[in-house]
Amino acid sequence: INTATDKAEHKLITGLFDHVSKKNTKNYLEEIFEICHFDFNEEEYKINLNQNLSDKWKDKLVAMTGNKTIIGLNTGCGNRWKTRNWPKEYWIELINTLENKGYFCLLMGGPDEDEMNRYYEKETNATYLGTFSLEEFIAITNNTDIIVSPVSMMMHISIALKKQLMLFHNIFNVHEFELYGRGIIIEPTGGCDCYFGNSCKREKSCMYDISVRNVLSNIAVLNERIKK
Repeated sequence: INTATDKAEHKLITGLFDHVSKKNTKNYLEEIFEICHFDFNEEEYKINLNQNLSDKWKDKLVAMTGNKTIIGLNTGCGNRWKTRNWPKEYWIELINTLENKGYFCLLMGGPDEDEMNRYYEKETNATYLGTFSLEEFIAITNNTDIIVSPVSMMMHISIALKKQLMLFHNIFNVHEFELYGRGIIIEPTGGCDCYFGNSCKREKSCMYDISVRNVLSNIAVLNERIKK
């Protein structure tokens, strides 16, 4: 294995050796820019947003929600990284509490989350619109105020759309994420033993250490930012 440029060596080594990866303090964007022989200066993401589709969903959601703050709850992260999933009972408690506080909870995800989101919709007053093409998913996300999500494609979409983001994190290197000052990362209080793992090494997942109370506190902080 060799690199096309010596600037890519850092990323290759961190990809091969966990003990090196754990010590990394560069975010993904710094690494990508470095490979291309550029310096990262907090350049924003670029995303293809269908504005007409976004406007259509804006009208629909305004009719559904009134003036409520819309929280997009991206409840899963596909089948690849099951260790990142927050417990179902926690999601239900979070949704019920948010609804009681006057938020509008919008369940979101892809085909892998469809069954789970239908379950949450049945167990709570949250709204689930179904699954969509990527283009329409982006358009819907553009009309939310706050996103709650594990590390997933939704993380990147919400960053690109400059949304307030509460990000669940456990199995990766926390330094690798750049939220541009618009997000909060929440981690298990007892740490995580499954670095880049898809099966938990503990009897009880570390994600149980992320309490509903702490998530609610972070959402309240993000909501205050929106009001400013």
